[in-house]
Amino acid sequence: MPGRIAIAGGGLAGLSAVRELRRLGYDGRISVVGAEPHRPYRRPPLSKEYLLGDDTGLALPGAGELGVTWLLGQAATGLDLTARRLLRGAQEPVPFDALVIATGVRPRILPGIDGLRGVVTLRTLDDTRTLRGALAGRPRAAAAGDVARWPSPMLGGRLIRVEHYGNAVAQGAHAARALLGIAGRYEPVPSFWCDLYGHRLRSVGLTGAGYESRLLAHELDGRVLAEYRHNGRAVGAVTAGFLHRLTTYRHLLTESTKEHA
Repeated sequence: MPGRIAIAGGGLAGLSAVRELRRLGYDGRISVVGAEPHRPYRRPPLSKEYLLGDDTGLALPGAGELGVTWLLGQAATGLDLTARRLLRGAQEPVPFDALVIATGVRPRILPGIDGLRGVVTLRTLDDTRTLRGALAGRPRAAAAGDVARWPSPMLGGRLIRVEHYGNAVAQGAHAARALLGIAGRYEPVPSFWCDLYGHRLRSVGLTGAGYESRLLAHELDGRVLAEYRHNGRAVGAVTAGFLHRLTTYRHLLTESTKEHA
């Protein structure tokens, strides 16, 4: 069994090799050489949650509990196979009896982008920190009310705009949360009411000429109920008088929005 093992590469593959060595009972010296100054971390969040300000979920658990010598901040630059040494530029070479090469690769750089403003290579934690700092330096902006469109789950993500009082209230509050970085998805079920010819007309969901309409009830006293569909699925309803039926539609559309979000 080798007395000294060197790992060239401080990423997930290198950490996985260390974990397996320890799991299999190897108790000798392990040295990990990494170009970055950071211990292994998860890369997928760099272009997702972390870029948006969420610092959780980066750390790979157990890295500090494996009895490893971490030699970070200086990349492996070569091998001296005769002397069994892993070279680190001007730094002291790392002797080994066995070696794992897990250096990863460099990101591919598109030709012709050198010197272009706003073009950032996103590969490492430091790359993301640089980009996140640049984004935070710009003012946040959000749209709300009649001017704003949003993707509707009920319509398969199609952008819609609703000119209702309730939507202006809900979107204004959502815009405020967006400026503070705490907004979730905007998935409202629009609604409105108005008084018309002695009746109170109420609507829920998406209605209008752009959807298939069907008259479900029309009473002599002026009570009426109409349903609106899109691709065979209910997306809205309008009533004068059938308030309990409208409550049922509101519940149905709310659950449908969650299901298709």
